[in-house]
Amino acid sequence: MKEKKGKIIWSCISAVASLIVLALVYYVMLPPINVFATEFWGFLTLAVLVIGIPQLLIHKKEDTIVITKDKAKPFKPNLKSKAIKVFIALVLLPVAVIVIGSLLSSPFFNARGYAEIINVEDRVFKDDMPETTSVTNIALMDSASASVLGDRTLGSLANVVSQYDLWNNYTQINYRGTPQKVANLEYGDFFKWMNNRSKGIPGFVMVDPVGNSAEYRELQKPMKYVES
Repeated sequence: MKEKKGKIIWSCISAVASLIVLALVYYVMLPPINVFATEFWGFLTLAVLVIGIPQLLIHKKEDTIVITKDKAKPFKPNLKSKAIKVFIALVLLPVAVIVIGSLLSSPFFNARGYAEIINVEDRVFKDDMPETTSVTNIALMDSASASVLGDRTLGSLANVVSQYDLWNNYTQINYRGTPQKVANLEYGDFFKWMNNRSKGIPGFVMVDPVGNSAEYRELQKPMKYVES
């Protein structure tokens, strides 16, 4: 009786620990809850393994260890038991869904559907990409140099630089006919995020790669979410 109660207690502790681990993994991975998403079935397989393996080890039968005159044989799981069969079925189900789903949705079985996604038109290259005789509208500055100018501009703003950093992944856009490199601000650290998350990201830095200048642009409506 004591042994049975002990297994029940350990089973509950294992279940709670498994749920905590899965919650942390879900928070980091954020798999979509969608039956058509491979990440969902992958997370489901991980959940079965994390919960099922400890439970099987806790509730394994002690009489499955055979003791002979020479030595005791180590524990071997009984593959015919209902628990093992259910566990194997729960593991193989999402794996089978991933494999079969990947095959059925592959271009090999959907060649016609993939071919009809884009309507191909015949165009004249020189009409779409006209030649230019001036190099004043060509961005000759790389992102590393733009980052130096951006950090220098942000450093001059005492009220901004104390709470935010500049994201180092610049994106080049065409703004009013000229190339520009832009990078939004990001929260300096976790505590600064806690203090400023209700306000959001106030602005971004725009670097002119042709004129070698940079300026800070404040947004009328702060950004709540940024890629970083």
